[in-house]
Amino acid sequence: MLKTVSPFNTASPTFSGNVTLSNGNLVIGTNGKGVDFSASSHAAGMTSELLDDYEVGTFTPTLKAATADFTSVTYSNQYGFYTKVGNLVHIDIYLQTSGTVGGLGTLQIGGLPFAALGSSAYNNTGNCIGYGITFAGTLLESYVPQGTSVIQFLTQSSGGAYAALDAANWGGGVKVMKVSLTYRAN
Repeated sequence: MLKTVSPFNTASPTFSGNVTLSNGNLVIGTNGKGVDFSASSHAAGMTSELLDDYEVGTFTPTLKAATADFTSVTYSNQYGFYTKVGNLVHIDIYLQTSGTVGGLGTLQIGGLPFAALGSSAYNNTGNCIGYGITFAGTLLESYVPQGTSVIQFLTQSSGGAYAALDAANWGGGVKVMKVSLTYRAN
């Protein structure tokens, strides 16, 4: 049933029952405001019950190196998709190159839409698949370092120590990296 409030220019209209929008969107016109779920039960450690941000979009991931960036990268595919709900960001990346020149230091993928929280309490890892990338380990992991907007990678041999994936591991020829990762943003 459609509810009509007249006049609707009151400071805080109050409704009982459901509200249905038959055409259009519910627009939150003030930054920091949203849908308040405080009437629900509270879990221990709860810090907010306000859904004040939702965003879906695309971005362009780029191949980077931490010490000295690549001087040239030839991309075949550069796809980045994200969904942000509150401060939680989920990204999916498909990055394919057919050639690179240069690159020194830790391998990175840049261009993330939001920087990760700077607190060590919010570590994150994600799934990744690399094709044509050489490294000594048997395990490859992705993560967003605290306070940055880049992805870095760790490798590990069975039972061995973790090591950063170096830009030299990318090498020439066709290389592919697929990443699916969730992290907390500033």
